Amino acid sequence: MMKLEFVKDEENYEVRVVNGDDYEIAGELVKDEDGTWCFTYEDQSVAYDDDLEETEDDLRDEFENGLTDDMAHSFGSYSYEK
Repeated sequence: MMKLEFVKDEENYEVRVVNGDDYEIAGELVKDEDGTWCFTYEDQSVAYDDDLEETEDDLRDEFENGLTDDMAHSFGSYSYEK
């Protein structure tokens, strides 16, 4: 079963899509100068919340919705295999 993991990397968090022992990096959580956590990937950045746990919950919800949504083909740098 695929899931998201957040792995601390110095001051930021690597966002991983984990499937058993394998994983792909979907992006990174970075705190901006205003204290907001942003999900960054490729050349994009999406601002979420000041609270890390709330941001992680929101990202998990978006990822899980993409697993069941026929329209979603990617999550950050990760592409869903349908």
